[in-house]
Amino acid sequence: FTEASKRPGQAEDAEKWSAVLQELAALRRQIDDGPFELRLKVGLGRAFDHSWVEVNGKREYAFEKRCRDLAREVLAKPELMTQAAWTMLRDQESSQAHNFIIALGASDHNASFLPLFCADATDEHGGHNLGLYLAGLQQHQPALIDVQLEGLDANPDFPKARLLRPISLTGPTPVNRNLLLRLIAKREVEPFAVGQMFTMGRWLEPLPPAEVRLILEFIATGPPDWPKLMVHIISLYLHPRKPLAAELLPIAERALREIQAPDDSADWDCGQVAIGIAEKDIDKAVQLLRDQIDGV
Repeated sequence: FTEASKRPGQAEDAEKWSAVLQELAALRRQIDDGPFELRLKVGLGRAFDHSWVEVNGKREYAFEKRCRDLAREVLAKPELMTQAAWTMLRDQESSQAHNFIIALGASDHNASFLPLFCADATDEHGGHNLGLYLAGLQQHQPALIDVQLEGLDANPDFPKARLLRPISLTGPTPVNRNLLLRLIAKREVEPFAVGQMFTMGRWLEPLPPAEVRLILEFIATGPPDWPKLMVHIISLYLHPRKPLAAELLPIAERALREIQAPDDSADWDCGQVAIGIAEKDIDKAVQLLRDQIDGV
């Protein structure tokens, strides 16, 4: 509005709103210069400033910069992370918490907050936050991530389920791949939780088909509605359109045959999986179609 008020013909409206704008500017200064917990709450909340600048060839939005500045402030003065501040990282209204936590890891060259995030990983939310922090830390200390995750796996007091989000968020490194297969082989994690790892992103993309098959077959031992989760995972894995590897044909066909009452989203996923099968084996795809018609 401040910029618009300078346009020709806007002088009268600008005069009317001048006092309001001054009050808003004063309130903004009070927040920007206020106590850390207040500024953190604002920074973690819903984005309100979408202006951006280019940094290293990428856009950095104002809300991302705000989180980065807050993270650096915390590293300079760790006592700012009070219990109230830690609680904000778990608040459902803290939609930018992920940006703050990643920035904290990316700037924490001494990994000083690593023990705190590990200690906080007592539930799914804490495990997710640990993964975000490690993803930031990975930008400058990738070897430390391998050591840390293997150490947590060896710790009998650390819940194995809390390893899944860090494994997912730090990507399919050799250590992460071996760790996931080990957790699966020992059945120390739930099939559905493993499946949730692959509902977004491209984690499975670089893996050999035989390794993907092992993971998908484990997911298929999960709850009765596993086919719906499976077709979504395979649909994402096939994007952009490509043939399904021969090793994955059996699990894909089984998912299509056993899925019950798919909704619109699952119906689209089923179509993508069917196309992937057809790209690899047209006869199998035709037979699937015939069986579906006969079953109607």
